Amino acid sequence: MTDEQTRAFMDRLSKFASANNTTINGITAIIGKSNSYFRNTFQQGGYIRREVWDEIKEKIDAQVNPEWIEKGIGEMRIPLKPDISGVLIPLLPVKAIGGTLSEFEDSVMEYDCEKIISPVKEATLAITISGDSMSPEFPNGSKVFLKKINDKAFIDWGHTFVLDTVNGIIIKNVFPCTIDEKQVVCHSINPNYPDFNVFKVDIRGWYKVLAVIALK
Repeated sequence: MTDEQTRAFMDRLSKFASANNTTINGITAIIGKSNSYFRNTFQQGGYIRREVWDEIKEKIDAQVNPEWIEKGIGEMRIPLKPDISGVLIPLLPVKAIGGTLSEFEDSVMEYDCEKIISPVKEATLAITISGDSMSPEFPNGSKVFLKKINDKAFIDWGHTFVLDTVNGIIIKNVFPCTIDEKQVVCHSINPNYPDFNVFKVDIRGWYKVLAVIALK
């Protein structure tokens, strides 16, 4: 491939990495490749092997569009379409607040919930986003599909989580706090909203965001 084509490929890959709160080197580390893997592989053949994209879909972003990164065709992410044969999961009748905390029910009985079809197999519940602090990736009114994780075992720092806190539910990119290991840093994608800290003991549940569906 030409130098110009390679530069365009690397630029799109960098934008994809940024959209997932990481870097190109961060992606290569996650999938076990050298830092020069993408540049060298694309320059030699003009594409990345399918199994590599499959690993990126599994570990980083299930909606990645390889054709956009390689050729600039289409959009960065492929919208997930619910599989009509998929399982129904509860859509909790509360909203994740973007930017501020709010009160919410301590518990929601499943039979009180609306059911929707999940576009991803691992999701166990969904919730509707309120506010614009996580825009443009998670716009107001979009639905996010979640899976509860064991925060004692492993936390995928930098990923987007819905946190069930004593003061309400929030959706944020979560990072470790460098000055106090008892707290976490909650970061908004929208630069108009400042970071804030939450004590770990005030978090009742961690839910990893697996997918998002937004109305156009």
